[in-house]
Amino acid sequence: PIVLGNPAVDFDRFVFIQRHAAHSHRNITGSQYPWVHKPGGDVCVKTGLEPSGSVRGVLDGRLGPGHVHGMDLWWDADRVVFAYARQPDWPPKWNTVAGNDVFHLRGDQEPTHLYQIGLDSSGLVQLTDHHYWSDFEPTYTADGGVVFASDRSGRSSECGKFSADHTVINLYSLSADGKTIRRLSDNKDIDRYPHSLQNGLIAYTRWEYQERHFFEVHSIWQVRPDGTMADAVANQHLKAPFGLRDARSVPGGSKLIAVATGHHTFAYGPVVLVDPSQGINVSDAIRSVTPHTLPQEGPAPGKAVPEGGVPDRGGVYQTPWALSEDCFLVSYSHARPP
Repeated sequence: PIVLGNPAVDFDRFVFIQRHAAHSHRNITGSQYPWVHKPGGDVCVKTGLEPSGSVRGVLDGRLGPGHVHGMDLWWDADRVVFAYARQPDWPPKWNTVAGNDVFHLRGDQEPTHLYQIGLDSSGLVQLTDHHYWSDFEPTYTADGGVVFASDRSGRSSECGKFSADHTVINLYSLSADGKTIRRLSDNKDIDRYPHSLQNGLIAYTRWEYQERHFFEVHSIWQVRPDGTMADAVANQHLKAPFGLRDARSVPGGSKLIAVATGHHTFAYGPVVLVDPSQGINVSDAIRSVTPHTLPQEGPAPGKAVPEGGVPDRGGVYQTPWALSEDCFLVSYSHARPP
């Protein structure tokens, strides 16, 4: 009752992604593959904030077996853009873990594509349809287009064996009329997790090794939706945390909410507030909302917020959404996934 009494909780419906926890690849490099999650789940709308509130699947099986890989809500909250990986067979007939069968899997599994659908389940439309490369993690732009992550670069990562096909992920844009796809970034490593900020810019996680230790390479950057004026925002040359991902705006200012992660790990861990106005390499610009939760790899992400933070017992958080500077909608697991 105390939490739901917060003035920032002024809604009774929200949309979220549901999918199996089962995952065949335990590293950020390779987590983009369409075959890594067990099929199942949906884009869901929950009505009522109590646990007993109803949950409705928006897709309801219309795209067949598979999983949702990234979603964003349109400004009028009537539709979503999302990525979907079709998976008619599970497990796939090729080994998804060893790394030597990825080229076989690419020839056997359909890539992940972008779609749009109304929250009333109407107007399902496919937005991208590349025959080989996957598109995922979409976000709407202020002009009605979509920015998304993709392995269309066709470039191999510096990490791992070439046979593992750790293809580099960069950012791309789809015009509002759906006719033009443009490349926004040309990183030799990885650009991922794009999200539109309240100022119209796109925040994303940039992975690069320039003048850095091997681990401390995942910073928050921002870029205009047309691909110009890309620049660092936070954690550019700090030793903790190793990475910041899923950065979104905090209403009413320039602060961001994000998840602190390790170098290799997925996008879950402690929730942090980031204040870019303090500078891109200021430790106090990153404060932990959940100071008792540690990244799965690497040091803690700095001091707790002035209020002391959430007195939890650990676990991991995902996909934080700021309702205000001190109230957040998050996904939480009491225990670290196996």
